Amino acid sequence: MKSGRQQTDPRQSWKTVIEMLEEETGRQVEFKQTTNYNGVIEGLKSGTVDVGMLGPFSYVLARTVGAKLTPVMAGAHDLSVQSVRSGKCDVGFASDTMVDTTMPSTGNLRAGEIKVVWRSPAIPSSPVAMRNALPEDVRKKISETFLTKLNKDWLVENGKCADAKSCVVAGKAGMGGYVAAQDKTFDPVRKVCATTQDEQCEATS
Repeated sequence: MKSGRQQTDPRQSWKTVIEMLEEETGRQVEFKQTTNYNGVIEGLKSGTVDVGMLGPFSYVLARTVGAKLTPVMAGAHDLSVQSVRSGKCDVGFASDTMVDTTMPSTGNLRAGEIKVVWRSPAIPSSPVAMRNALPEDVRKKISETFLTKLNKDWLVENGKCADAKSCVVAGKAGMGGYVAAQDKTFDPVRKVCATTQDEQCEATS
């Protein structure tokens, strides 16, 4: 697994993800950190990386340069919703799936506790993508692990975390878990590229 984000102790930040993937797939996970997303893109394209964390734009670029990928999921944050609900903040930004589905389904948000005052056009979150060349059973286990087990509720209930507040799914404690993503999820990024014709959107390799 490879991440393009710079962090003080990246392996520790991704410790839960690494342990869960190893446990569920029965395979050893080698974590590598890069200074930017270009290394992740090249690794996914060449086959030296099987699963990588990308930004929305870098995912689109990876597909543009020929990397055969499936976006398995994107991170979803619940910290801003919790801050508004508790009165710590008056206004916050959060993904619609977190407000409409994820938190209500787990009992962490009840009807009327917060009010949605504005919805933006779709803004893709940073995805975790995996190579299509991985064996189908492995790809299935990876998807199931991210979508059903790598969330605070499951981790706390199964003794992987002491409590939801301190539980670090990946990166930061504000990450509540992952939601499913599809390639079309990132069409807004492609639309921006088509509109701006920015050179960064062009395939260079």
